[in-house]
Amino acid sequence: MPKYLFRFLIWGVGAVIISEIFFRTIIPATQTPRIIYDSEYGFHKYDPTYARTGMYTRGSTAEVKAPWHINSQGWNAATEFVVTQPEDKTVVAIIGDSITDGLFIDVDQRFDQVAQTALGDDVAVYAFGYKGNNLATMLRVMEYTQDTFAPDVIVFQFSDDEIRRSYDDPDKSSRQLHLGCAGSELELLLPEPYSVPLQSVVYDRVATLSYLRFNRRIDFGDTVGDVVDRVRSVRDVFSFVSPTEDISDATEEAVLDDGCRVEDLETEVTRYLADWLAQQTTAQNIVLLLGVDPETVYESPEFSDFTQGHLFYSELSDQLQSQTSILELHPIFYRDYQQTQRRHDYTFDSHWDAYGNDVVGRALAEHLLEILGNDS
Repeated sequence: MPKYLFRFLIWGVGAVIISEIFFRTIIPATQTPRIIYDSEYGFHKYDPTYARTGMYTRGSTAEVKAPWHINSQGWNAATEFVVTQPEDKTVVAIIGDSITDGLFIDVDQRFDQVAQTALGDDVAVYAFGYKGNNLATMLRVMEYTQDTFAPDVIVFQFSDDEIRRSYDDPDKSSRQLHLGCAGSELELLLPEPYSVPLQSVVYDRVATLSYLRFNRRIDFGDTVGDVVDRVRSVRDVFSFVSPTEDISDATEEAVLDDGCRVEDLETEVTRYLADWLAQQTTAQNIVLLLGVDPETVYESPEFSDFTQGHLFYSELSDQLQSQTSILELHPIFYRDYQQTQRRHDYTFDSHWDAYGNDVVGRALAEHLLEILGNDS
C-alpha cells in the first residue's frame, strides 16, 4: 500500500474517532428510544429491552438537552408503573401524543410529574404518550391501561388535530390506528407494525451521523430518494409501457378508494370515537385536556377553531354525564402570559417547554383535586 494511502487511512480513522467522541460528550447528538409494536392492542410504544436511558438533544449546539427513561412497560417515565395499587390510592392515567411522551424535556419536569408532586402520595399519575398518537390510537391505549392498571381517572391530552388524523391518515408510516370508510360504514384499520430500518440502526451507533440527521436536520433519506427518483425517471423514458397496461385496474381501484358514502365524515368520526370511549371505559372520571392554538394563544383567550374537540366533549357528556369534565389550556396559557409575559413553548416548535409543563401540571392537579373531592 502506498504511504500516502496509509497516512490517509490513519488520518481518516483518527478523524472519525475524534468526531465520535466530540458528538457523544461535547455536543451530544440526539438519542431516541427504539420503537416496538404491541400486537395485542395494535399501537406502538418503546422497546424496554433496548436502550432504557438516553439523551434527546435539539439544535446545532445541543441547546436543548432532555434525558429520557423507558420503564419496563415501554413508556418514557421517571418511574416504574405499579400494576397493583392499595385500594385507597387513586390512579390517574394520562394518554396523549408527543407532548405527553415528552422526549424533548427532562422527564422529571414533564407536566405529569408536576401534577404528581402537587397531588402527593395518595395519587399515582402515569403518563402513556407516544409521538403522533391520534385519538383512535389513544382509545386503544385506554383499553390497555384499563386492563393493566385499572385507573380511576383517565386524562386525554389532545386537540382537533388528533381527531382529524384519526380518519385522514392514509400514510401507514405514521404507525397509527385510523378509521377507514367502507361504503356507508366506518371501520377501524390497524397500523402497519414497525420494523427497525437499517438507517435507525446506523444512527443509534454512529453519533456523527445522528448529529447531522437530527440536530442539523440533514435528511439523508431525501437525498438518496431524489437520486433514486431521477434514475427511475430516466429508466421510464427508455422503457416501453403499453398504453393499456394496468391503467384501467388502477383507475377502478382509485374510484373505489374515493367511494366513501358517509355524510359529514368529520362529525360521524367524532361521534364514533365518543361512542367507543363511552362504551369501553371503566374509569370513574374522564378528563379532556384540550390543547392550544400556538398562533393565537398569546393574543386571544379563545380558541375558536376547536370545533371537533368541543363536539367530542358534548357527545361524551351526553353519555357519561357527570363522569366527564374538560380542562381547556388555551385560556389558561393566555392568562398566564398576560401576567408573566413568559412563553410556554420552544422557539423551534410548539411543544411546551419546562415552564409550559409546569403551568399545565399545576392546572391539571387543581382540576383533579376538584373532581376527586366531589367523588369523596
